[in-house]
Amino acid sequence: MLFIIIIIIIIIIIIVSQSVSQSVSQSVSQSVSQSVSQSVSQSVSQSVSQSVSQSVSQSVSQSVSQSVSQSVSQSVSQSVSQSVSQSVRQSDSQSVSQSVSQSVSQPVSQSASQPASQPASQSVLWVIKKCLGVLIACIH
Repeated sequence: MLFIIIIIIIIIIIIVSQSVSQSVSQSVSQSVSQSVSQSVSQSVSQSVSQSVSQSVSQSVSQSVSQSVSQSVSQSVSQSVSQSVSQSVRQSDSQSVSQSVSQSVSQPVSQSASQPASQPASQSVLWVIKKCLGVLIACIH
């Protein structure tokens, strides 16, 4: 009778130990699996977010800097070109008008002061020569 009781106790101990072992192994495996999955997911998420944010930031900054640089250079070149062309036009116009007025007024005044005996055709030819000289100088 005692032998049977001992055998029953041993069987109970074996069953309990197996149950405890299974429970412990399941708990440990679940805990390790959760910890590893969380660590991996966090690491991957951080790495991806950093890479994406850096790439987007660099792309945006390059696009903005290129756009601003092109806009500024175009504005400056247009402003300088317009200013230079206006200055050159004004200077050329003033120079031509002054030269023409001087060349016309001088021969007219000289021809008016010359004696009446001098032919009028010579005065006209002289004025034409002066005008041609001024035009040639302006062209060159």
